[in-house]
Amino acid sequence: MIVMLLILMMIFLSIAAYFFRFSVIEFVKPTASFLHQLCLSTVPDLLQHKESAQALICGKNFSSAEQSSLWVSSGLIHLFVVSGTHLNFISLNLNRLQLPTLLSTTFLFLYCLVCQMNAPVVRSFLFITLTAVLKKNILYWPKDRTLLIASLFCTILNPEWITSLSFLMSWLAALILMIQTQNNSDDSALNGQILFYLGFSFCFSQFGFPTGAIVLFAVLLAPFLEKILFPLALSLILIPALCPLFDGLINAIQKIIVLLELNKQLPQQNQLNLLLMNGVIILSIHIYLFYFPTEPNNKPREAL
Repeated sequence: MIVMLLILMMIFLSIAAYFFRFSVIEFVKPTASFLHQLCLSTVPDLLQHKESAQALICGKNFSSAEQSSLWVSSGLIHLFVVSGTHLNFISLNLNRLQLPTLLSTTFLFLYCLVCQMNAPVVRSFLFITLTAVLKKNILYWPKDRTLLIASLFCTILNPEWITSLSFLMSWLAALILMIQTQNNSDDSALNGQILFYLGFSFCFSQFGFPTGAIVLFAVLLAPFLEKILFPLALSLILIPALCPLFDGLINAIQKIIVLLELNKQLPQQNQLNLLLMNGVIILSIHIYLFYFPTEPNNKPREAL
């Protein structure tokens, strides 16, 4: 009952924030911009694919439309968008150090600032933080309700995010992961990727894919790359000697993409259709999970 009242209150505050156009995020943007530039400067200059490393570490957007289109058309763009996967990696390693919860949360918030407080990373941070608070207070809320509250809180902090495609797609990705972990006891990475592309098939259709080849390529390659790309990129800051290894990996992936002819020109997308489609799918999944709830959030398995 308390959870539902909190959700209703969040919905009301989200609507109010949207009409008043008040954004808390605007107040931290100068600090975020400074830390972001500081992060960009730590990436070694000798990298051939410096921008790819900056995207992975600092949440930098690709300046080249051709480069961005290459990763989008191959179905691997989510690997270069700082979101739940990246924060989950950092959070798990902080937990291994057995740092106090407040210190770990502060570190994650600083990383959000480094990534310019983009919508997917803030949503993931709020989910992790709320999960930690619930665990500390021995409160067992279903994961889907926790995610809903965290996502609604995002729209209170910045009402414009409700029309952000990256925010809605990260929210949808988190819901798909929840269904995957709920229905698969082995939590297979391959099963997760298959479910991920099935869940996004309607959205991807607006981009003119996925074709069978792209889905197969991404499903087989993405689980491997998720495990090594971000840690390898982070290690470049401390060990620049690994730069040739990173460049070689990116070159190899790009050559495979070109060889399989996956680097096709994407059609113009209808932004409104994409937003509405994501919104309808998110709402439908939340309704489904309301009647078939996820496991309690006392032992979180993913940062989502």
